[in-house]
Order: sequence, then C-alpha cells, then structure tokens
Amino acid sequence: MVNRMLQNAMARTTIFLHYTTVMTRTTVHLDRRGFHSDPRIFFCERGWSWAPAPLPDLDCWCVLEGEGLLNLDGHSYVLCAGFCFLFPRGSRPTATHNPDHPLTVFAAHLNPHAPCGVGNSVSGMPPVRTPIFVADTQRLRRLTDLVLDSVPLDSDFRCEEASLAMRQLFHLLAHPDSRRPSADPRLERARQSVLQRLAYPWSVEEMATAASLSPSRFNALFKAHYGESPVRYLIQARIDRAKALLRETRMSQQDIADALGYRDIYFFNRQFTKETGVPPGRYRSGSP
Repeated sequence: MVNRMLQNAMARTTIFLHYTTVMTRTTVHLDRRGFHSDPRIFFCERGWSWAPAPLPDLDCWCVLEGEGLLNLDGHSYVLCAGFCFLFPRGSRPTATHNPDHPLTVFAAHLNPHAPCGVGNSVSGMPPVRTPIFVADTQRLRRLTDLVLDSVPLDSDFRCEEASLAMRQLFHLLAHPDSRRPSADPRLERARQSVLQRLAYPWSVEEMATAASLSPSRFNALFKAHYGESPVRYLIQARIDRAKALLRETRMSQQDIADALGYRDIYFFNRQFTKETGVPPGRYRSGSP
C-alpha cells in the first residue's frame, strides 16, 4: 500500500514537473502575435504636442476623449472622440490638442508582416489619409479596454488574448457603422431646434451650443448620425420647406425667402435652382 502511494505521488510529481517545463518553454519562446510593444493609453498633458520621427511600424491610434488637430501628408483633421487612424511604417504625423479638453489616446504598435500577427488583419482597411470615425464611442472604448486588460504581454496566453481583442477592434474600424447607436438625444435636440427655427441664421457654434457639445465634436457626431454636415442639413431643410410652401400656399417667393432666413431673394433663387435643378417659379408651376 505504501509503495503504491509513493508510486502515485512520484507520478503526480513527474506530471507536474513536465507541465512546468512546458509552460516555462512557452514563456521563454514568447510569440507576441505581431505586437512590437505593449498597447498603451496616453492621457496627454496640457502642453502636449506630437511630432515623432518616421514611425518604425504600423500604428493603430484611436482618440477616446478630448479635442485636437492632426496633420498628415498635407491634410489636417480636427480630432474628437471616435477618430481613429492606421499609420503605416514611415508616416510622420504631427498633432496638438486643446489644453482645456486634453486628448486621451489608445495606441498599439504592430508588425504587419509577422507570421500570424494581428497586423495582418488590416488588409482591406481604408487608406491612411482617410480617418476612420466610429460613432459608437462606447463600443470603441470597450474594445480598447479589452486590449489593455491583456497588458503586460508577458505570456503567450496574454498575447493571444490581446490579439483577439485587436482583431475585434480592426473589425470595428473596417465596419464603423455596422452597429450605429440610436440617435443621440443631444443631437436630436439641436436638430429639432433648427427645424423649428429655419429663419434663424444658424451657425455650427450655435447648433453645438443647443446640443451642449463643442463645435468639432458636434460636427463629427452629427455627420456620423445623419450622413451630412449640420450646414448641409440646414440648407436641405430650408429647400424642402420652400418646396412645400411653393406647392401648398400662395405665399410670394419673397415671403418664402424671408420666412426661411434668406434676406436676398436672388440668393434664394440661386440656391433653390442649384438644389432642385429648376428655379422656384418653374417648380411652382410644375413646368419641366
């Protein structure tokens, strides 16, 4: 009996030592799945600015909070939460931010050529000069948090976990509107204010104030939700109302122009013709 117990104990010890050896070997030969370094989140200081040397790898860069301005290859982009970039190797972006609304940025440095690396998932993604805007910023934050939960990448398990989370993030960037959230009540409040006061000389700043948002944030969110800029939406709303008034009332063209905020009848005629293809008088008469 004693011999059998000793034999069982020795067998269990042998299995444990074998398991430990395998795990040790796995850790030594760490497969980082294409991550050049641990993904990080940066809380940018008030005086922060970014002017790196040419980037040595593929960078995934996502704005989670704040406001700023990024320049790349002669193009400028106003930054707010939801803007994401995939900078290829050799890129030289520069950026600044609003110190009163500092940027919070998620960054991951990847090797797109690593065998089985997560960087291989970027094939077919939009070109670098086209920033990717994710309207569902809460989902973006959840996925970046999922990546960061795997840090430090000090084991194969953690590297694989981070790789899976990054693939989900890349899927979101490839399909940023695949789960568009319902309309933001702040945007709806501003939109309804515009529709109720079409004669008012709205500026983007005033629309943003009605939504309790900064102008840059409001402009980006509005376009993401409604498919056009606030200014374009206002023009189309005025033209649509003008068409209804021309069809359904006897108001003069001057009265319609005044009612919709056009102080110049000639400008109203030009804009109406540009948007509909026919001048107001011909539209009212139904002539082709």
